[in-house]
Amino acid sequence: MEKRSKSVFILTAVFTMFIIPIFNYIIEPVFDPYRELLDDKLHGKEEKENVNTIKFETHSKLTDKELLHALKEVKQDQYSYLVTQKKYEELFNLFYQLANNGDKESMYYLGRLYMEAKGTYKDLAKSEFWLKRSNNKDHRVLLALGNLYKSKKDYILSIKYYTQAMETGSKKAINELGILYYYGYGVQKNTKKAIYFFKKGEDLNDIASINNLGYCYLKGIGIKKDVNKAIYYLKKAGNLGSSYSLFNLACLYKFGLGINKDYKLAIYYLKKSADLGNTKAMIYLGGYYLKTQNQKRNGFQYFLRAANLGNKNAINNLGYCYEFGLGTKKDIKKAIFHYKLAAKLESITAMINLGFLYQKGQKIKKDLKISIFYFQKAAKLGDTRSINILKRLAKDDIPEALQSLKEIDQS
Repeated sequence: MEKRSKSVFILTAVFTMFIIPIFNYIIEPVFDPYRELLDDKLHGKEEKENVNTIKFETHSKLTDKELLHALKEVKQDQYSYLVTQKKYEELFNLFYQLANNGDKESMYYLGRLYMEAKGTYKDLAKSEFWLKRSNNKDHRVLLALGNLYKSKKDYILSIKYYTQAMETGSKKAINELGILYYYGYGVQKNTKKAIYFFKKGEDLNDIASINNLGYCYLKGIGIKKDVNKAIYYLKKAGNLGSSYSLFNLACLYKFGLGINKDYKLAIYYLKKSADLGNTKAMIYLGGYYLKTQNQKRNGFQYFLRAANLGNKNAINNLGYCYEFGLGTKKDIKKAIFHYKLAAKLESITAMINLGFLYQKGQKIKKDLKISIFYFQKAAKLGDTRSINILKRLAKDDIPEALQSLKEIDQS
């Protein structure tokens, strides 16, 4: 049996999922969750956030704050507990009933719920149906339709609705237009015009526009590079409540990008970001404290906070903590529960952890069929390591592994 590889801490330097993928750095444990390299023959891996798909900050997410406001709008305040207790399926049923009774406001939120798979399955056709039945002069509806068509990569219609939303008073649509011009989606790429929209949004205190303007100043994209202005705009957005800008500031101070490195300030901004609900910041703080002497319990608590917000990587990490007794008592049943929950949310790492647990049979009853089932799930999501594991098992003439590879080839 090969020895477990030593812990390493590698992270693509990011400006969260809302910034453009420009730089790549090797960094230390401040941001990276405690993790072991997954050896071919040993299981046990804690997951970090996927930082490869990085974008500007946008306004596409339907927040709990918006849902609480929605209940007030439709005079259903008594159901606010559905939001606070995360009972989104019951909330969906409420809006569905109200929408079918002709309530235009409920039609709008029902369309948003379908678009974001909150309380129901994702269905863009139904989202479009309900949004278009709602008030088509409401800038929120027009913005939502712009977001819907952008997700369908129909950028011509996306620009049409964003423009209409902007003209009817949506400052958020201004930022979305800036992003489309930055990338050249549906229009000729024009970074200067993107800056124009971000500045226009900044004048209206749109936090996403301010965050994105700060990034452009940092990199000199469409405008002269100015690190001091970049920090100014990121701090401004952070003070207005952008958890992503605060996370970006943490990265600036960690990497020393145009400024002196300052780990204390990096942690300070990570904490502020986490306090505003940024699950990525929670996971990185969890990893940091898990590797800090006498702070493992704090690390566990940060993972728990992110898991309660539905982050699949944090849920996997709770399983890891329970399996190895990090910040909590060892409990293999709770470990498996959290791994399975994360696997249902398509955490590849959780699938691999379950695969190795059932393959080795040291902490639970050995079951090759279940092991292969989880490796196959991970492989179908594109995990090459799982494919290689299945190939090795197939060489041992294990029929389930052979069948699994055939199904992957056919999919």
